[in-house]
Parts: sequence; structure tokens; C-alpha cells
Amino acid sequence: MSARYFEDLEVWILSRELTNKIYSVSSDGRFAKDFGLRDQIRRAADTKGQNTRSHSKGV
Repeated sequence: MSARYFEDLEVWILSRELTNKIYSVSSDGRFAKDFGLRDQIRRAADTKGQNTRSHSKGV
């Protein structure tokens, strides 16, 4: 399978879905009150997509 754009890669699509779920879960409960933990988890989730995008330039 070849992808013309990184957004077409299945790993990118799944990464975005997971990131959206992480943002949703971290909006409530203990995460909502612990800003440091919430922000750290969200940054880690965002990094997955950024890494996929930067590595896809060599595809």
C-alpha cells in the first residue's frame, strides 16, 4: 500500500483517533484538576502524530 499524503496512512488515522480519546478522557475527573499531568499526557499524545508526519517525508 502506498500513501500519497501522511494523512492517508492508517497509522496516522489511528494516532489521531487515540489522541482525540486522550483529550476527551483527560478533560474530566482527576486529569482536569492536575494541570501538569493533563498537559504532559496531551503533549505525549500530540507527539505521536508529529513523529508520523516527520518520518513520512521520506516515504
